Amino acid sequence: MSDWTGNFTLNFTASLYHVTITNDGMGGVTETKVLYATVPCAFWQLGASEMLANDRIKNPTTHKMACKPVSGTLGSDLVKINGVEYRIAKSDNILGYNDLQTIDMYLEG
Repeated sequence: MSDWTGNFTLNFTASLYHVTITNDGMGGVTETKVLYATVPCAFWQLGASEMLANDRIKNPTTHKMACKPVSGTLGSDLVKINGVEYRIAKSDNILGYNDLQTIDMYLEG
């Protein structure tokens, strides 16, 4: 296995949260966030051509991060970097080698 960290500068810290939404029985919902990992990562905003290539009808990808694989990452999870929250659009374990994980994210709202 190669050491992929030489290709990225891991100059950000990402906090990953599992998110659950519970019906409160009165017509509203409660969102609960539980921190499950804090990892160093590379983080960047996608350019216009990259956003177009990654476009999704509901949740377009606006940002991407790369880190060592984090077990249990779900598409419903939330990533917090520099105090800004991003929803996960897609998470990939590149080539299945457990060497690099990329996470496509979008700003909600």
